[in-house]
Amino acid sequence: MSNKREIVVAASALSMLLVPTADAQDKGERKGVAGYVRGNVRAIPTNGGRAIRVRVGDAVFENQRIVTDRRSRMQLMMVDKSSITIGPNSDLTIDQYKFKKEEPGVGQMVLSSAKGLFRFVGGLLSKRNPVQVRTPTATIGIRGAIVYLEFTPAGMQMVFFYGNEATVTPNDGGVTESVTSPGYSITINNDGSTEKKQLSAAQVAALAATLEGSADGDVTASSATLGIGPTVFEVDLDAPNLDLSELERVLRVDDADFDSIRQVLDQLKASVAGSGGGMAIPSAN
Repeated sequence: MSNKREIVVAASALSMLLVPTADAQDKGERKGVAGYVRGNVRAIPTNGGRAIRVRVGDAVFENQRIVTDRRSRMQLMMVDKSSITIGPNSDLTIDQYKFKKEEPGVGQMVLSSAKGLFRFVGGLLSKRNPVQVRTPTATIGIRGAIVYLEFTPAGMQMVFFYGNEATVTPNDGGVTESVTSPGYSITINNDGSTEKKQLSAAQVAALAATLEGSADGDVTASSATLGIGPTVFEVDLDAPNLDLSELERVLRVDDADFDSIRQVLDQLKASVAGSGGGMAIPSAN
């Protein structure tokens, strides 16, 4: 019995090089790609169009809902290098997304949700213009930060993990709360009351585990030093001549570039193909 695990590698450059299909081009300019998909994830146009199943490498668009079931999760990698991890039983809509590399200071991102668990890692957009996440009780503002957003039967909780600032503005006109210290959260209950508190390391780790599926035995390679999102492929770790050490070395170099990552991935793909393993990452050629 082969020992299979999902290896998460920092390869958003490969995803960004994917050529959109004719069907994708009909929907307008893509705003990002699905870099990680586990289970049944659906994309639904907000105009009432047909729902489609999302797979690794699929483009995502403005005015599109992303829906996961209780066994599913995924990660979106947006063109400004921000990433959105979507947990099980979640529903997220990309309401607005405007970004141009030539004019990074004039773009905007507006998301909306009322269900689920999410992690947002800010890219170029959020460093200049706070990203907005609209919920039934409040609007979240994210400026150059990593935050978790969780909906519970009692209300909504925003957890500040790292970065510049996150704000919570109640929809009823209440006072805007700001958080800049890692580990602090702001909760808005369904009755309108708010609470600001510090979470334990175990509580934050539990959120991460739910999103990343670590409880299911996923094996991940850190991409934090690169500041870019992951792409997932599955390999057989028992396959002969499969050496991940070079990949791990490249991922840990502070000034690693996309060309070096792509070169190592191409070598790894050839190794997997030669040993009978399988990959779910589409070709970048």
